[in-house]
Amino acid sequence: MFVTNILIQFIRESSKSIDAVIKKFTHLSLWVATEIVTTAHNKKRGSVIKFFIQVAKAAYSLHNFAVLSAIVSALNMAAIQRLKKAWKVGTKNLPLNN
Repeated sequence: MFVTNILIQFIRESSKSIDAVIKKFTHLSLWVATEIVTTAHNKKRGSVIKFFIQVAKAAYSLHNFAVLSAIVSALNMAAIQRLKKAWKVGTKNLPLNN
């Protein structure tokens, strides 16, 4: 009985931690998407997209895969993918292989 109570308490605490990580991931993804979508002009949107791609590359080089995944998730949202002109401007002259 004692072991069962400890196990149940551990599971509850673990799920709180997992919920917190999910909330942070969602918050960051939605923030990135909001920053891109609320930018007024395609040139500025493109530079915001380029900025977040560079941040994602920096996160990758720092082995911060949580931030990398959140940014990639935001960039793959339908609302962001539809911005074809902004993507053209944002990825122009961007060294993606480095």
